[in-house]
Order: sequence, then C-alpha cells, then structure tokens
Amino acid sequence: MLKPLELSRGLIPEDVLSQALEQYGIMEYTTYPYLNMNGTVVPINRVSETSRKALVEDREGNLYFLKEIPWYIRSIEHAVSIIQLQHELALKAVRVPAVQLTRSKELIVHAGNQSTLYLQSYIPNGSMYNAQPQQIRAAGAVLGEFRTKAASVYASQGLKLPEQSPYASTKDVLVLLLKKYMQKRNEMSKEEQKDVQHFVQVCKKLVDEWSVQHTDRAEAVTSIAHGDLNPMNFIFSSDGSVSALIDFDNACFTDSLVDLAEGLLTFSGITYRTGSSRFEAVHELEPQPFQQFFEGYQEHHSLLAEEIAVLPLLMGTTCIRLASLGLIRGDWPVSSASMHIDNIRNVMKTSQVYLSENY
Repeated sequence: MLKPLELSRGLIPEDVLSQALEQYGIMEYTTYPYLNMNGTVVPINRVSETSRKALVEDREGNLYFLKEIPWYIRSIEHAVSIIQLQHELALKAVRVPAVQLTRSKELIVHAGNQSTLYLQSYIPNGSMYNAQPQQIRAAGAVLGEFRTKAASVYASQGLKLPEQSPYASTKDVLVLLLKKYMQKRNEMSKEEQKDVQHFVQVCKKLVDEWSVQHTDRAEAVTSIAHGDLNPMNFIFSSDGSVSALIDFDNACFTDSLVDLAEGLLTFSGITYRTGSSRFEAVHELEPQPFQQFFEGYQEHHSLLAEEIAVLPLLMGTTCIRLASLGLIRGDWPVSSASMHIDNIRNVMKTSQVYLSENY
C-alpha cells in the first residue's frame, strides 16, 4: 500500500499561514511555496521538512519570506535570539534580510499547534553562486563586515545562543557518524566498517592535537558566528556583489575565526551539487578563490598574526566536520573515508603555506 500523499510536506499549512500573516496585518496575500529566498525553484522532491517556508506577496505587491523556526531549535529564547541577531544586524546596515515586526512589535509569531514563525523581507532578483571571482571576494567582504558588526551585538545584546567549541562540536559530529554506521553495520562489509572506525579514530586524534596547538598559539576570542558559512547562504546580484547573507539558524557563540575558516574551505575546497547544499566533492584548496575570499574579508576586518597562525587548525577541524557530515548524509560513499583523511591533512597544511607565504 502506498504511503498517503502528504499535502503539507515542506509547506506551511493554510490555516497556520493565515494565522501567522494576520499578526503582521497581512489579510490578503498570494503565496509562492516552491521558491527559495534567492528566487530559485525548489523541486517538489527536495522541499524541506525541517523548516517550512513560503514566499508571500501582499495586496500592495510587497514580497516577504515567511519561515518556520526549525524543529531542532528547542526553546523560544533560542528562537528569539536568532531572529534578534538578524534584526540587529539589519539595523547596523549588514546585508541581511530585514526582519518584519508584528503589529504588537514582536519578532516571532505562534500559529497552529506548535509552529513558531517569522517574516523577513524578500531579496528580489537574487542569483545563485557560480564561482565567479567577484562573488568570492564579495562574500569574504560581507563576512568581514558581519564579524565586525556581530561583535558589537555580542557586547550589547543578551542573546541566548548556544555556546560551542569548534573542536568539541566536531568531535560530537564524529560520534554521530560512528553511531549511524553502528546502526547500519549489518548492511556493511567488514572493510567498510574498518574504514569508518579508522576515519573516526584518526580524526579524533587530529582534533585533539589541533585543539592543544590552538591553545598554545593564541587565546580564543569568543564572538557570534553565523555557523553555516557556505556559498548557498549568500544571495548574489547579477554583478557579483552580495545582496544578502541568509539563514542564521545555526548562529552560536564560538571562536571568532570559525566562520572565516569555514568560508575559506567552502569557497576554495568544496564543490556542491547543482542547486543544492549537498556536497559533490572535497578537493585540494584552490589558491585563487582562497586569496579572493581572504582579501575580501580583510577589507573589513584585519587579522592579527596570532589569528592567522591558528586559522589552518580551524580549517582542518572544519574539514573533518564537513567530511563527516557528508558521510552521515550519504553525499559520498564510505569507501571514500581514507581519501578524506588525506584531504583533511592537506587542507591544514596547504592553508598554512598560503597564509605564511602571503600574509
């Protein structure tokens, strides 16, 4: 017997939609449910079940993006803090979508039985990332601007964001990876089981080594991180400039260099499947994108020598986390685990060479 069709899969049900929009004073509207924030069409087999959303046009022709808070954000305080961060950044002229306030000046709304949602301005005429040099440099510049402005938000706002160590959180992902494949071990060959165990053991050792080296070289500076810094979370204009940095669901308090490490890796060492945030391949760092992103960042936030010294350690650690995520999601086969170990080491060493030779 076929599973019944889930008519609201990935969609905000109409009753929830109307209840939510009424709190913003939007009584008449048209919805365009299968469009992303950057205007690209979402295939019906890829609509999100973790964060339902809808593009909404009111009677005056204004476009908004209504988004449900993801299920993994478990407290209202956490949810409000994420939206408060985006709101404060917009007020400080950082290129993020402006958060709309309700008629009672609230940042979020409750509708239906369990839905918590917020409304933000839609960014028109957005373009997808296509690895153009001007896009890469512009993304680095916006991240540098974000770091500077986020530091002032961190100092002045009582945000309730999670606190994370980049090294401890990476080890948590390795534990998740091991748990997943322990559950599937009956479906795996002995060779595949050994590959996963070896990957986890080697990576845990590297994380421990790099954590100690980081402590020896520099004192960590805590700030607000975006937490998911990749090309899919930038909206670009046709001339390659950045229209907006989006999706703050993973924002956290952590080392202030974490976003830069992830940005350098995702813009110069990872390719993505077309129109997707799923990984296609991890490869050797490409010097030109690395330089473009880094120099764009430095336009707004110059790094100290001790920060540059620990950046390769964070890049290697980020590569472990993303390689593990790709294995968990099935972006690449278990047989690629050994290849990822080699690439993780290369990312750390190559970034160290690039930075020491040029900066």
